[in-house]
Amino acid sequence: MKLLQKLILLISIANLISCTSCDENETNYFSSCDFECIVDPDIYENSESSNVTISNLEIIDNCLTINYSSSGCDGSTWEVRLIANDEVLESNPPQRNLKFELTNQEACLAVISKSSSFDILNLQVEGSTSVYLNLDGYDNSILYEY
Repeated sequence: MKLLQKLILLISIANLISCTSCDENETNYFSSCDFECIVDPDIYENSESSNVTISNLEIIDNCLTINYSSSGCDGSTWEVRLIANDEVLESNPPQRNLKFELTNQEACLAVISKSSSFDILNLQVEGSTSVYLNLDGYDNSILYEY
């Protein structure tokens, strides 16, 4: 392969990997979040979480980072999910309800703090540039602007 072709290929790959503010309609969207947010009313209604304390929420780009703690040994076996109801509450801006689910089978008494990030691109509301996210078990809503 000629040097110029190799250089063009390398630049194309670098652009694909470095995408930080991709449009949701672009096929090369790359998320740097740990997990995807699940939008499913049945899973939302039936979700239960182990004893968890949510200490902080932060949105950077399209990732919602949740800081949380629970009792356990080291947290290495914990499984987490962010689940949204498909219902959009009409207000200005609109609102969506979420649940953070922690599955914790660890039987130790230490308190472990962790953070996980979730891709929330699928929580955007058509016709709006922002939405309030109401996380069950957390006192304050967080505004997601896009």
